Amino acid sequence: MKQPLRGRNTAFSTIALVSWTVAMALSCLWNISQEKATLKAIALHQAIQSLEKDIIYRRWGALHGGVYVPATPATPPNPYLNHLPERDIVTPSGRQLTLLNPAYMTRQVFELGRESAGMRGHITSLNPIRKENLPDPWERTALQLFSGGTARETSSIEELDGKPYMRYMRALVTEAGCMKCHAAQGYTVGDIRGGISVSIPLAPLYAESGRHQQTIVAGHLAVWLLGGGLMLLARTRLQKSWQNEVAARQALESSQKQLFQQEKMASIGQLAAGVAHEINNPMGFITSNLGTLSKYAGRLNEYIATAEQVLKSGEDRHSAVETLAAARTRLKIDRVISDITQLVDESLDGASRVRRIVQDLKSFSRVDQAESALVNLNEALETTINIAWNEIKYVAAFNRQFGEIPAVTCHPQQLNQVFLNLLVNAGHALEGINGSITVRTWGDADNVFVAVSDSGKGIPPENLTRIFEPFFTTKEVGKGTGLGLSISYEIVKKHGGEIKVESTVGVGTTFTVRLPVCGPPPEGNSDE
Repeated sequence: MKQPLRGRNTAFSTIALVSWTVAMALSCLWNISQEKATLKAIALHQAIQSLEKDIIYRRWGALHGGVYVPATPATPPNPYLNHLPERDIVTPSGRQLTLLNPAYMTRQVFELGRESAGMRGHITSLNPIRKENLPDPWERTALQLFSGGTARETSSIEELDGKPYMRYMRALVTEAGCMKCHAAQGYTVGDIRGGISVSIPLAPLYAESGRHQQTIVAGHLAVWLLGGGLMLLARTRLQKSWQNEVAARQALESSQKQLFQQEKMASIGQLAAGVAHEINNPMGFITSNLGTLSKYAGRLNEYIATAEQVLKSGEDRHSAVETLAAARTRLKIDRVISDITQLVDESLDGASRVRRIVQDLKSFSRVDQAESALVNLNEALETTINIAWNEIKYVAAFNRQFGEIPAVTCHPQQLNQVFLNLLVNAGHALEGINGSITVRTWGDADNVFVAVSDSGKGIPPENLTRIFEPFFTTKEVGKGTGLGLSISYEIVKKHGGEIKVESTVGVGTTFTVRLPVCGPPPEGNSDE
């Protein structure tokens, strides 16, 4: 059953407002999560930079066998260097100097850093010379990880004295300059003898991040209020313009067509708007059906209340039957019962459509498959076609010519982006032409081929050699960035494949992607 026109528009505006609210909330949460991730990255960067500095001057001290400094109460002679005959020396002027080995130097720098900036540093080992160098539980876990050879560094956010810190630790590898102090422990050059940890206080960063998050929330709230106000203003103006049922239906259909055309031509978020449109359709009639079911529930409740009242009244059987029959007729219970099944079936079908769109979006993004995986490209293409369908179905007849192809080892989310770019470009090439798009796949023992063809305007010969250049585009301003084909070219290249184009002006264009079945070549290691 359909709602009146005014009710359908009220439901549509409500859905739009709820969708806008959800979109703003998700955007706000995403930006806050990015802010938190940025904070963690900054803290880790600070920790790494601090440790790099410590390691550099520590290595400098090791290369020079330590440095001599005046012996003072704050810097007494190192008792662990008693075996060195020149641990303590006297200058010609009579100054008492003592030798600072790299570890002693590092400890004193750590103490200064803790006093001035709150940063903590610690040289530690599972087999320390000094008991003060024994690891805490977090450091012990890291050292055991280093000893197992599975890692050389680790980091996490931990609490120290009840306050949050970014903790970072790197393994200490024995160098030639270290043997002066550590040879007696049985170490050889190249051994992991312990590690250096640094702890960066997060309280100042949390305070700054809190201010940023407040700005994010305030900005999203302002945008939400502006968008919601515009929606409510539009709804008010529509309601004022309704003259009668026929005029209202015509005005609504005209507005819907105009809105759809505006969304279709939008340069930013066009694909997202298309998916939202596909979801809004089933959600619209689901909402309508739920409203009708609510009215039916009211009738059934009234009928049940009448039946209870008859039972309590003690009427004779004949009178009770007549009363219930009259109530059944008045409330149209038979029609309600027969219509409920249809409403539920329609709503389940709409929910299934929404679920299928969401599944296609999830499959398209493949967030849980960021690494390479064995993928059937026919299935990947089908998912991408469903995502891009709103860009295609209004401008072209679509043909699938999928062949039998072997599975390909690839990064699926990257290839989905390639196929999406080719499909959207094909759709743009057909605007105003009413042509066709054909996607064809075939393969052999070593390669799989995907061809996307359109019967559109074609590409002039002078542009064919430039279409894969970054920022080169023949589209009107605001229609494209000129990066889609450039990015697609790089993705295919990194997969060990190639992308070619053939085009004839006035006939159409074909992009052909070749991908090796064995997957992308292994990335080379670099010391730089």
